[in-house]
Amino acid sequence: MKLTELMSESRLPAVVAAFGDSFWADRRRVYAAWIGVSLVALMAVTWPLWFPTAEVTFPMIPLVPMVAEWPWWIDWIASLAVLAGWIVAAFGKVRLGCGLASLASMTLVILNQHRLQPWFYEFLLVSILFSLASADTVWKRWMRYLVASIYIYSAVSKLDVSFLETLGPSLVIGGGEALGIAPDPDASWPAVIAHSAPLYELAVGMCLAWPPLLRVGAVMGILLHLGILLAVGPWGLQHSTGVLLWNGHFIGLLGWWLWKPQDAYAEPQQQVVHWRACDWVLAGVLLPPLVLPVTEHGEWWDHWPSWAVYAPHCSKAQVYVPQARVQQLPEGLQRLLARQPWEEGAFEVELPLAAWSLAETHAPLYPQARFQVGVARAVAERIAADFGMRCVVWSPAGRLSGKRKGTAIASRRELVRFAARRYWLGTRPRQLTPPAAITK
Repeated sequence: MKLTELMSESRLPAVVAAFGDSFWADRRRVYAAWIGVSLVALMAVTWPLWFPTAEVTFPMIPLVPMVAEWPWWIDWIASLAVLAGWIVAAFGKVRLGCGLASLASMTLVILNQHRLQPWFYEFLLVSILFSLASADTVWKRWMRYLVASIYIYSAVSKLDVSFLETLGPSLVIGGGEALGIAPDPDASWPAVIAHSAPLYELAVGMCLAWPPLLRVGAVMGILLHLGILLAVGPWGLQHSTGVLLWNGHFIGLLGWWLWKPQDAYAEPQQQVVHWRACDWVLAGVLLPPLVLPVTEHGEWWDHWPSWAVYAPHCSKAQVYVPQARVQQLPEGLQRLLARQPWEEGAFEVELPLAAWSLAETHAPLYPQARFQVGVARAVAERIAADFGMRCVVWSPAGRLSGKRKGTAIASRRELVRFAARRYWLGTRPRQLTPPAAITK
């Protein structure tokens, strides 16, 4: 039947209405559609992280060294599979689509730890949840626990001197500047707000975890994200677009819970749901991400998978190279070094790893010393001499003291030995020869 005939017989509105009814009736499809929209937007603004090309020289550090030789096209296929999986889920095949998305997402993370961006990790966990949960009463409860844990662990990560005395006040000042408020240097209110912000965020998570206060938590969470957007947006500290989009994603999610709170907890309590084998598998997969963030300060669980966002206490590595060796570095890194002032007569220069990550992948640097040691290894491989670089690896800052323990490494060989002794997961850079970018 032709489209004109279909429209003339008034069947098209019925078809659209039937599609709409089936879409809204399956709440997992609604969540999948929103995550799909968020994922497409976030992967679009950070596309070099997912689709490697020859122009992107920022190192890729796999979780396990055995995949260091895998070719670039696997990344492209896996990235497209993630997008396809969420699209399939939004169109009704939720279990199939999310299963595909979860497998492809795990592949991408194994190929490059840098992809453990907080938003991608969240979507990975949700894809596992939707692919394994047997009933609405199961996935709704896990979904609420997962979202609540993000706020709770994020708040706990900020309850330390590093945040309260450095990044916290600067975020408050950024928000004030966006509103046209320039605080006096001696003003105490930025510190007061910075000290109360983690407690507010903790309250949001606790309210979301308890169904009677779900709507209260949703309202508080929306206000929290609006405040963050004000502080780090274009009128404030001008953080990356991905940060703004992830906050927008949470505003949409919490707005839905404010409108439909029953979609965040189990349906009628008289309905008894007996767990199936897939639900027990789901519990075994999701419990570690919900529990192990308590070990984040001891570096047993990474900082971002522990939801330590906007947390300056994270472990890190600083990389230095002699000024005479700068010409051996990737061109993108050389351009960044050319823009920053060098101390006159200095023998070496510190590499701006965070700026390099943002410039080439459009994504923040993964805040983990292990990953940054891998980046240091990639830099060392570009320099001919064994002693052509120096690296200082810092532990997480103490919660009460803010002090760190540092380990100085003076050569490439020593760096490789240190990584082998210190880390269970990989620090070996991938060796890729990807194609040139489609568009210059």
